[in-house]
Amino acid sequence: MLFSKRLAHKIEEVEPGTLRETYSALVNEKIRARYSQSAENAILRKAIAGMDMAEFEAFNAFAE
Repeated sequence: MLFSKRLAHKIEEVEPGTLRETYSALVNEKIRARYSQSAENAILRKAIAGMDMAEFEAFNAFAE
């Protein structure tokens, strides 16, 4: 119980937008580790053109 109280206190100290920003940065970092920005753009362009939906679905599943 003591740990939970200390953790709750730490969470209360964090500014409201900080957790969301940290989470977003982590998600972006994981996506960039697997896909470069240009690779992501190519996947999106192919999906929009209807060329390779399987590749887009794999990317989207990873990103989600």
